[in-house]
Amino acid sequence: MRLYRGDWQRVAELMLFSAVKLARIGADFLICPDNTFHQALPRIAARLPLPWLHIAEIVVDKAVESGFRRLGLIGTRWLVESEV
Repeated sequence: MRLYRGDWQRVAELMLFSAVKLARIGADFLICPDNTFHQALPRIAARLPLPWLHIAEIVVDKAVESGFRRLGLIGTRWLVESEV
């Protein structure tokens, strides 16, 4: 898998390929339930055919709305060591 090799560009291209396929069959928006893969998203963001909801951004919005100031994060090494 490209992820284990740190090949984020190839991961991004796979995400874009999937996004285009989903747009063609009528999806209104995109979401990936895996924050690790979101690290590749900036590489293709300008080429996405649909809005891509980012789980971390939605969680942050809800946390702020609810008044939370500190959250815990559990995830893969790639996620925990990333800027997500």
